[in-house]
Amino acid sequence: MESSSLTAEDRLRVDSLRALVRKNLSEYYDTDFNLLRWLQGHPGSVEEVAEKLNDHLKARCSSWKLDDFLSVPRRHPIHNHWKHGITGLSGVLENVIVNIEQTRKAKKSCLTAEATKLCLTGKMESSACHLTRRNPAGHEDDKILLDVKGHKIELAKRTTKSRWT
Repeated sequence: MESSSLTAEDRLRVDSLRALVRKNLSEYYDTDFNLLRWLQGHPGSVEEVAEKLNDHLKARCSSWKLDDFLSVPRRHPIHNHWKHGITGLSGVLENVIVNIEQTRKAKKSCLTAEATKLCLTGKMESSACHLTRRNPAGHEDDKILLDVKGHKIELAKRTTKSRWT
């Protein structure tokens, strides 16, 4: 658990949520930032959010072991054809993280679960990068998804006010 500067109300809610999910909460996931994101992103009482978060935490601890994804080398043969995405700071825009990854489709249904598991490494890397970067208080978080399909480009942008300080 890390220390942070939360409002008194947010501190109380985060501590309550932490107590309700303690048995499923891993050291990797146990941050004020993660718990506050759940409280901000899901409607309902702390108890209702805890129920959803407990389901999520159980899935993270399943045979996929999502907390360990970034420490496992990419040695599967499929990675010879499925290159690693690029995640890092923009270098041009302040406080912007960029994730670039090729799209792909699984042709055989028997490969779908394995391929999904293998592509999660990039998603976990992107998530970890976001978690290590804290948005200054009062700034907005912009999430931009650029989906390039053939010659068509779809752009989706979602802006949320950050309460994290």
